[in-house]
Amino acid sequence: MTAAPRAISTTRTEDEHPRLLFIDAAILDGAHRRPEPQRVPHERARRLVCDVEQVVDGVRANVRDAARAVLTWLSAAANHHGRMSLDAVLRDCLRPGPDVSRLNYAALAEQIYRTTNIQLSPKRVRTAIQHLRDARAKADQPRPAPRFTGEGLDRLAARLQAPCGDDGDAAGRELAIDTLAAVRAAVGRLITHDFAEHLAAQHDLASLREAFVLLDRPGAAGRAETFRRLRGTLDRHDGSAEWDMKLVLHGAAVVAAMAGEGSLPGVLARLNAAVAGRDLIDTPDYVHRMICLADDARAAERDPQTQALLNWCRRQDEPRRLPSANRVASYALNNAATRILDRVFTGDLGEADHYLELAHRCIDAMSQRDSGFSLLRVTRALELTVRRDPDNADFWRSLGRERALDLLRDVIRYDNCAALVDAVIDDATQALPALSHRLVRI
Repeated sequence: MTAAPRAISTTRTEDEHPRLLFIDAAILDGAHRRPEPQRVPHERARRLVCDVEQVVDGVRANVRDAARAVLTWLSAAANHHGRMSLDAVLRDCLRPGPDVSRLNYAALAEQIYRTTNIQLSPKRVRTAIQHLRDARAKADQPRPAPRFTGEGLDRLAARLQAPCGDDGDAAGRELAIDTLAAVRAAVGRLITHDFAEHLAAQHDLASLREAFVLLDRPGAAGRAETFRRLRGTLDRHDGSAEWDMKLVLHGAAVVAAMAGEGSLPGVLARLNAAVAGRDLIDTPDYVHRMICLADDARAAERDPQTQALLNWCRRQDEPRRLPSANRVASYALNNAATRILDRVFTGDLGEADHYLELAHRCIDAMSQRDSGFSLLRVTRALELTVRRDPDNADFWRSLGRERALDLLRDVIRYDNCAALVDAVIDDATQALPALSHRLVRI
């Protein structure tokens, strides 16, 4: 996974992004387990993990109790818990006619009482639903992609007019780091979910492949060309995903040319470029690139200049701070492992045994050198499911219910392969059936 900042997609729709709610199990004690969903092999269902309390925080204080009851009932209805008939609910609670927004609030209040034992008047139900809709509408308002990052794309373009020789002097170092900050922010906008690494749907493949060639062959000869292209991209950048992608590739080439491919900024820039453009790279090539980047990061860790650079970065504002070389290596190895696990699970990768062993070695390397890496436990859960490991149930039971629930939250945020996420959830709930009352899909 990349070290890029996280971003909220500006193109989500309700149908494309079903929500998940974690609710209080006490309400649903004794409920029947939802039937196992059928999986579509290449489906990319996108999810948003939220907690009921986080949702009701967005409504007025005197409406929160009613909103909480409505959400709890909605979760139970959507999950078919208990003896509730969803057809009966729709028949009783919707007014006649095609307008589904015309609800029978008296019938809804009765349904909520039967499920939660919380008695609300029809007026309170209507008020709660309206406030929840308003809160949801505010949360879903499109957010324009940031035009400026670091010192701002415009000022960055101006500084590129007369670039310094390299990052050995203070001005050159600042220019390289600020360019890297712009690259990482652009990747954050391209990645639509915390752990997802999806390429934007709209992009100019020919120009992106050309940019990849330029990135793979920096050197002194192509240096002037890298600066020229990045200046052009900054001048024409309109906030779209296509121009963000060009900013990533052209900016990464400039960083690699200025700071050196093997430097920590150079490795991090190349890592971000490969992640943003992963759909343009075949799996064997992508995995090879990530392992090579991990090796380069480990080599940079031994370079005295790396520690001097990190000491300088720690005194700077957040956009200029960099992860350690060891953490960058973990990002690269984790990318390699998860790409393998995704493709093996969907049957899109030959020599599965060979690649699974390679993924296992990547995970072991992260465990030995960076055991505190936050994504490590998610990747371990994915691996156990893909391998159909007999110890999988013991793994989930050893966590206990609350820690397992925390891990499931992280797993659900990883949605590169929705079918794999569903399989991990099923493994967890089979090992700990109580989790099925806490995890509700809407």
